[in-house]
Amino acid sequence: MDPLDAGRQLIGHSLAFHIIIVALSIGLPFLISIFEWLAWRSNSERLRGFVRLLAKWAAVFVIGGVMSGTIIALQFSTLWAPFLDASRPEVGKFFQLEGYMFLIEAAFLSWYFATMKQVGTRKHFLISLPINIGTIGSAFFITAVNAWMNNPSAQFTTTTANEISHSVVSYLFSTTLIVLAFVAWRSLHKQSKPTMTFINKLMGQLSIIALVLMGTLGVLGHQSAVDIGNTQPHKLAAIELLDKTGPNAPMRIGGEMTDTGKAEGGIVIPGLLSILAGYSPEAVVKGLDQIPRDKWPPLVVHALFDIKMALVGLSTALIALAVFFYWRYKSFPRLFRTMLIPFGVLGLLMVELGWYITELGRQSWTIVGKQLTADAFTVGANIHNSIIVFVLLFGVLGLSTLFALSYATKHWRNTEKQSW
Repeated sequence: MDPLDAGRQLIGHSLAFHIIIVALSIGLPFLISIFEWLAWRSNSERLRGFVRLLAKWAAVFVIGGVMSGTIIALQFSTLWAPFLDASRPEVGKFFQLEGYMFLIEAAFLSWYFATMKQVGTRKHFLISLPINIGTIGSAFFITAVNAWMNNPSAQFTTTTANEISHSVVSYLFSTTLIVLAFVAWRSLHKQSKPTMTFINKLMGQLSIIALVLMGTLGVLGHQSAVDIGNTQPHKLAAIELLDKTGPNAPMRIGGEMTDTGKAEGGIVIPGLLSILAGYSPEAVVKGLDQIPRDKWPPLVVHALFDIKMALVGLSTALIALAVFFYWRYKSFPRLFRTMLIPFGVLGLLMVELGWYITELGRQSWTIVGKQLTADAFTVGANIHNSIIVFVLLFGVLGLSTLFALSYATKHWRNTEKQSW
């Protein structure tokens, strides 16, 4: 494999691994604060116990995020040094500010653990809030770097606002689905009636949170698409497989691009892309015919986007059904709870797909209009040895994280004397 292609694959998959840990390390403190507040308002010891489980998980993912982030920083410094040189004058300070946000997160998470069962629920809830400032602040500055790579016209642009808001809410949503799947899995074990009542209420609360987040994602996703059409038309054209520039641009589901540069096949809805991107069927949308062929993004982003949209529809239906069951019956059929377990990964799958679409859709640029990916790679880097080293590091980290999660959950169940 060509060294550049190998380097791109390595950094791409490394960041895809890292983003899972990042999503959970941001989403768990969010849920901690919500359920800490609910425990305070309802004076529920069961909810306090659930919050303590989420806190243990959060600690595992925060540590895992530090380790995976450090490994990726090593990759950038050794394999992508020209990129760091090009980006440092513009957004280098964002990396530093991200470090400060992590210090806030770590300090208050430590305080949160130190005061567990030592202070009242209201005070403990207030201590949890700065943890969210740290986690979301870290995501803000790192995502701002990525947004600048997509739209380097300024340090902060509409792309920055859209990419940060959409990314953060997707992390919260994916974490909520994972936690809901865990609770559904534990509900399948034999439980006492009071415990089952608590579990059903917990699943209902998580379903409502997920539905609100999904609705928010729908609005933010549309705004992101409009922004991409204005600032990264080559990316939108590749995602939608739009071959020709003009008004009444169609939305194409499926299909393929021929060797002659013509889009064929799939389900075509005339005018819909113009309406979504420009709020009018007369809005002109730039197609791939206006972009040099060697600057086309990999058109696999079209298939990835179609898959992502299918998952969005599936997860929306699933969450809406969960809210219906809770609103109507205050419980969930066993078959439905069984279905929730594998579908818990839908949120993370959508995060991963969104990540690949964003990064592949920017190619062949690392910094759009300023630095090609080929120019961002370190000349003479020993990529084959790097692949072995980094794959081993991520393998050890992944297994260690799974072990730590299992241990933390068993320890929680024993110390809290929980049957579920």
